[in-house]
Amino acid sequence: MHATLTIGGRRFSPELIGELKHEIEENPEVSARSLAQLIWSPAGLYSGNGQMAVAVRKAPCAKLRRRGLLPPAPIAPVRRRRRLKAFG
Repeated sequence: MHATLTIGGRRFSPELIGELKHEIEENPEVSARSLAQLIWSPAGLYSGNGQMAVAVRKAPCAKLRRRGLLPPAPIAPVRRRRRLKAFG
């Protein structure tokens, strides 16, 4: 892939996509939030309370995964529900 993609107003160069792939290979359990922070931290997107505004910016990561440019997200383990015992 040699073309630059534009997703969510951000240009994704092949170098940036390679950096994201490298991050995922080093730490396969990396969350979408940390990837979004890695992508959007140079843009300086902060909410009104001073925290990084990355909750909305996880969508480009999902789009890159759907296009096959990033490996699929790890599958979260299924939590068992605790059933209450019948009383009486």
